[in-house]
Amino acid sequence: MRKIAIFVLFFAICCASVYAERNLYEVFKGKDVIKVYLKEVKDDTGDSLVNENLFSEVFEDVIKKRINIKFEPVKSPDQADVIIEADIHKFDYKEKVHPRFYSAYALVADATAPKSSARIVVDYTVKIPGGREYKFKRFTTEERQPREGLDKDGALKGAIIKNVNRFIYRAFYKQRKRR
Repeated sequence: MRKIAIFVLFFAICCASVYAERNLYEVFKGKDVIKVYLKEVKDDTGDSLVNENLFSEVFEDVIKKRINIKFEPVKSPDQADVIIEADIHKFDYKEKVHPRFYSAYALVADATAPKSSARIVVDYTVKIPGGREYKFKRFTTEERQPREGLDKDGALKGAIIKNVNRFIYRAFYKQRKRR
């Protein structure tokens, strides 16, 4: 009986440690400002419109605008609390998106407002200097924008903003338990 209890306790501790390491909330929850260095942005898409500099600029703008947790972009990894690498795997752009038929209201809304769509898939690696490395795989976001004639650059920027916000939320904010 004692062996079973020890095994159950060991198993529970292992499960709790795996769950706790899914994001960085516990690591930085008492910190006023998290200093972030975006080390590298890789482009695996082969699309000439995907611009690593645009991704870096948008990333910096998005983290500066966060309210609940303050982020400060820094220029060198020596000053950073976290070092982030981004690997862009896919970017799709559609100038005209076919309507989605979820309800009568959605049908009318889709029919009256032409939409453009941009979809981006990014892997993030977060390294704590002198510590652990966390991987956040396949962050996929799609931005549907009700503007006729929206160009690819505007659509790419909108998709990056949505993707970075989603990554920041998943990586640094306390997550609800999933049922």
